[in-house]
Amino acid sequence: MQILANALPGFRDMRAPLTTGYLWLLFTWLLVKPDPSKRPANPTAASVYDLATHVGPLWLGLGAGVVAYFLGAVSQMATDYVEANYTPSARSRRQMLKEFEHDPSHKHLRVMQMPAGALIQETYSSITRTLEQSKLSVPPDIADEAEWRIADGQRQAYERSTEELELPATLLVGDEPALFAEVDRMRAEGELRISATPPLALIIVILALQVSPWFWLALPTVAALTYQGARRKGESRQMIIDAMRMGRVVSPAAKAYQDKMNRLTEELRAIGA
Repeated sequence: MQILANALPGFRDMRAPLTTGYLWLLFTWLLVKPDPSKRPANPTAASVYDLATHVGPLWLGLGAGVVAYFLGAVSQMATDYVEANYTPSARSRRQMLKEFEHDPSHKHLRVMQMPAGALIQETYSSITRTLEQSKLSVPPDIADEAEWRIADGQRQAYERSTEELELPATLLVGDEPALFAEVDRMRAEGELRISATPPLALIIVILALQVSPWFWLALPTVAALTYQGARRKGESRQMIIDAMRMGRVVSPAAKAYQDKMNRLTEELRAIGA
């Protein structure tokens, strides 16, 4: 599968939903336990059975693949939502943003660990110095508005730079082919492991309850798979953050904040002239 993913880059995006979807179909099969040799009594199920019998195994397999893909896509969306809102790393990011709101001067250092933190802080420091120098020559209401624009723009820049880490790698590191390939690979491996965890865990539970209690011993492998997936995705994020810090990649949010503050600097100088 890894060779196929490298040969066909588009397959890498389909791999996680397809695998997850087939696992959900397997879970459904084990739960319902249908008898393929008998026509179901339920009219709807009987209609599906007749269609599957009529089209043959090839089209049945293609149809199952389509269903698996959409099932997996929905499942992956759900796991992404949980990961983005309820995991320890998500709580840590929210806490960091709260610290920023209570300390806009950034005397604490944790915010510097955020994506593009150095560039945003550098822009903030520069425009703050410009504002202090302009306060004697601009009206107080304009100075107050400028101060609000600086702080609000900085807050948005930090939030958006964090959200950017979940964007497709092509939008962030498209100009760095080697970095893009590694980030894309690590992210795809992480997504595959994490999205496959829920159906795999349920399959193990069903097998343990219906076949043998020995299957309970397989549950730790699901936890290990989840940990591996989170670690892979974390490594892909860290690679982008490190590239931002080294200047190999420019955060669109940080660049937009820098451009806004450059325009504000020109406005203040024009008013104070």
